[in-house]
This record gives sequence, structure tokens and C-alpha cells, in this order.
Amino acid sequence: MLLLSACSSDGSEAILEPPQQERDITPLEQVQIDFINNMVDIMERNSINRNTIDWPSFRTRVLNVAKGKQTREQLDPAISTALGLLKDNHSFVRKPNGTAVVGTSNLDCSIQPDPVKTLENIGYIRVTGFLGNEVEAQLFAEEIQQNIQSQDSEDLIGWVVDLRNNRGGNMWPMLAGIGPILGEGIAGYFVDPEDEQLEWGYFEGASKLSGETITSIATPYELLEPDPKVAVLTNRGAGSSGEAIIVAFRARANTRSFGESSCGVSTSNQGFDLGDDYTLLLTTAAFADRAETLYGGRIAPDEAIADSEVLWARVEEWLGE
Repeated sequence: MLLLSACSSDGSEAILEPPQQERDITPLEQVQIDFINNMVDIMERNSINRNTIDWPSFRTRVLNVAKGKQTREQLDPAISTALGLLKDNHSFVRKPNGTAVVGTSNLDCSIQPDPVKTLENIGYIRVTGFLGNEVEAQLFAEEIQQNIQSQDSEDLIGWVVDLRNNRGGNMWPMLAGIGPILGEGIAGYFVDPEDEQLEWGYFEGASKLSGETITSIATPYELLEPDPKVAVLTNRGAGSSGEAIIVAFRARANTRSFGESSCGVSTSNQGFDLGDDYTLLLTTAAFADRAETLYGGRIAPDEAIADSEVLWARVEEWLGE
């Protein structure tokens, strides 16, 4: 190796080495760098926070974590770093084995106790989270409507729609299923950072997005008494698509919500193919209700009640008023 010499301040000879050269990037490392750059490109174009993020700094920080990695599995920390820097608390990457890479979040969306009480002359429907294929989605929606039909009676004074601990997933079968109680028409909107809106709701036995049918029911049920009084139950275990159904009932006539504030991810995710069976589920829009009130975070109930006994007593009282 070539050595350069110079004299130090005390006259002794100092040995100087040329600055170290960056080593060449291997082909496998380049593949991973390209993957990360593509992912960040998609985030920069589509993230709900795209207008508030310093993207050159964002990209540098993520690539620094990805430096030297030669396999896709080794990229998990870099992917997680990017998801955390998005600061939307909702985006994630689904891997080929079905597991997810997520970012850091300070939200508490833990499952909470949700005891149920039978109330006289009051219908009760629990809407759970849903993940499944198109056929399973239709069956899920039909099961909810069958449950509604089995309880419907001219003697009912109202309905309880229980969304506590609904972890989300696919909102469309939930919306289609609860449609007879929710009622026909626009129930909410997706709103992007440029305030562009996409409307969604329940129409003729189907959940629809901007007029396009997503989940439909062949023979939808219609309540004996339309436009009923509805008590909606919420807690911090309700998130994502569960919060979409909470929003669907906001600003609806004869409706009141009870319980605790929701998880805080009342936002919409869109899927993007990253290649090699990796999918980015990126938060691209916030929910707004039928009155165009915008959410995006936790949704507070009309009446905050933590104690279960007090909750059910108040629900019964309000429905009976």
C-alpha cells in the first residue's frame, strides 16, 4: 500500500494513509437497495402525510439502515424504520409468509373487556373484524343480516350495534352486513391530503365505493321499522375498518355512541405490490362522516362511559326515551 509522509509539529515524521474507499456494492445488496428505493418512491407519491415529510432525509435514514443487507429478510429493520417515519400509525408491509412488518406506534389499541347484557325489546348486533376472500366476505355480510332478521320485531324500540374490539380488516362486508340498520345512502368518505373525496355507503343491499359495488347480498333484508334508533358501542380495541363503521353511524339521525374512544387509526389503507409477494398497505386517506367531518385519529363517543354496568343502564335508558 502506498504510504505518504509528512512532518508533525514536533519535527517527527507522521505516516498518513489515503482515505478509505467505499467498497463496491454487491449485486445482492443492489437488489435490496432497489427494493427500498421503490418502496420509498411509492410512499412519497401516496402517503397521507406526503406533504409534511422531508423525503430526502427520510430516504437517507431508511437506506442507512438497509446498508449492507443482502437478503430480503434482512430488510425488516429498514422497512420498520420507514413505516415509523411515516407517522400514520397504520401502514404496514405484508410478507410472503403472511406476517407483517410494522413501524413504532404509541397508540394503545388493546383488547378491552366487553360484556354483553340482554335488553328487553332491544336488538343487539356485534360486528367483528373480518379478513377473508370475496366468497367469505359475502357469507360474513349475509350472516350479519340473518342475525338482524332473526331479532327484528315490531316491538323493538331500537338497536345496539357493538363495535367494541373490532380490530378491522375488510370494512366492506361489515358495511354490507349492518346496512339494514345503518340505512341507505352515503355513510362516509375517504379524504386524501388534497381534499379529494371518495364516497362510500350502503345501497340496495351492497356496500359501494363511488358507485362501485364491493360486497353485495343477493336477498338483502329490510327492517320492519326503517330508520331505527341506534346505540353504538365503542372502545379503544376498535380500530381501522372497525372505526370506519363507527364513522358510518356518525351524523346519522336517531343515533348515539357510548363507551370509550376508539384506537386512533380512522384512516384508509391502499395496497401496493412491492414484488416478490411483498405488499405495502399504505395509509392514503382519512375517514370523514356523512356530514364531511374529518377524522384520522381517535373517535370519541357521544357519552364516555368506562364502567360496564353504567354503560348498559345508560344505553337502555336512552333507547327507551
